[in-house]
Amino acid sequence: MKNNGFLLVAESIEAVVSFSISAEKCCQVQVLAEMAAKGREFGPPHPIGDVEAADTYKSVGTEIAGAFRFISLFISLLNQLILTVIIVRGLSIKP
Repeated sequence: MKNNGFLLVAESIEAVVSFSISAEKCCQVQVLAEMAAKGREFGPPHPIGDVEAADTYKSVGTEIAGAFRFISLFISLLNQLILTVIIVRGLSIKP
């Protein structure tokens, strides 16, 4: 699988989807940080240390954290879909 990106493995599809979305956002931030640092006096971004990486994993990298994050992502997606349907069909929301 050389030069084919990264591979995510988890026990649930919810966690895989959540981690995939998070990884994509992290990659976007990394690219932006590297572009912003080019030619600046502070140099390229510095990687975090092993302790910080372990702490980050404990708070957001576990299987259960990924599954819970998927729930909020899914609810947000459903809300956007419902709002889009309401707007497209011209329905009005009454309090």
